[in-house]
Amino acid sequence: MSKLFKKATAMLNLHRPTLTRFANRYGNSELPLWHQFVEEFTLEFCPTDEFELRQVAAKYNGCHQGKNSVEHFIQEFEGYRTLLPGEYENEWATRDRFVQGLRAEIRGRVF
Repeated sequence: MSKLFKKATAMLNLHRPTLTRFANRYGNSELPLWHQFVEEFTLEFCPTDEFELRQVAAKYNGCHQGKNSVEHFIQEFEGYRTLLPGEYENEWATRDRFVQGLRAEIRGRVF
């Protein structure tokens, strides 16, 4: 996978405020190298100190669908998960956490 493709994919998946900030920073100038993009993006948008990580982890651990739509729950769940380190939990634990976060009537129909 080319680095240009990675940059384009990352930019296409940025939400409006993030994309606006990125566009304002670089404008029409040459885009950064991939490693520069990752480094700057991580510094700007990912929690780095222990306190921030604990705050995100608490929100992630308490994430439930409630009265929200499934789509909204997925967006919120994935938003918190992407801010946590990859080794936070394994794939099975993430799947179980997601299923348990669904409303009981939906969980019963799907699983």
